[in-house]
Amino acid sequence: MRLGSRFAARCKGRLAEASQNRHLAPAGSNPTRTLAAICAAGLVIASAGFGTVYAWASGAVHGPLMAQRERIEAELAKLANTRPVETVRAEIIGHLSDPRIGDCNTIDGPRSRAICPTVNTLRVEFEPARSC
Repeated sequence: MRLGSRFAARCKGRLAEASQNRHLAPAGSNPTRTLAAICAAGLVIASAGFGTVYAWASGAVHGPLMAQRERIEAELAKLANTRPVETVRAEIIGHLSDPRIGDCNTIDGPRSRAICPTVNTLRVEFEPARSC
């Protein structure tokens, strides 16, 4: 008990004893202090709300989950431009079904001039898709 009283006296410090506000009564009535506390809390909440709306309107990414979501959406946007291999193959076969066009290695007629650029574009699309 005696040991505790020695430490308690030291923890108070010199400034606690010299405080001038130690014997002052609280200013204002209880409802006034309550109203001030409610207004202060409302100001903090409104500031956070305005900051959130501004960040959303400006498109800012906040937090690791939102950043990861943005990266995943970017990857999905890239994948949306690719088509399945079978779809591209069927389209090439459909264009080459006319025997007068040939295999589009040589462009020698009006039909091959009209169809072969499309077929060559599809072949370029087909090659990376086929390797997957």
